Amino acid sequence: MTKKVVASMLTVMAINFAFVTSAPAQTDKDAQRLAKVNHAVNKIGIDENVKVTLLDGTKLKGRINEIGADYFVVVEKKTANPNRMSFAQVKRVKSISDNPLGDPAVVLGLVLLPTIIGLSILARGH
Repeated sequence: MTKKVVASMLTVMAINFAFVTSAPAQTDKDAQRLAKVNHAVNKIGIDENVKVTLLDGTKLKGRINEIGADYFVVVEKKTANPNRMSFAQVKRVKSISDNPLGDPAVVLGLVLLPTIIGLSILARGH
């Protein structure tokens, strides 16, 4: 009977050690992600456009308004709502550039400018 008790205790200890060694690996992975997000946010800086993916899958696009020691604030582009999020909530943050061609007035100007210049040259020639 003592052999069964010893065998059971060894089995429980083996299982316990297996789970204990896997927990720090996850913590190290989280710490690396946290450091990477912190570095990325500080490198991008305030008043820059970003795309943020949270751990729950939520995606936000906006402008960084504030950076703290363990958080940052993104003001959403469409709604102008400020979202304060900790670095621990963030899966990924990426800088995005302003797209001037996204504005219809810019596209219209780029199309009409050569037309106006061409018509001016033709009108002057006659």
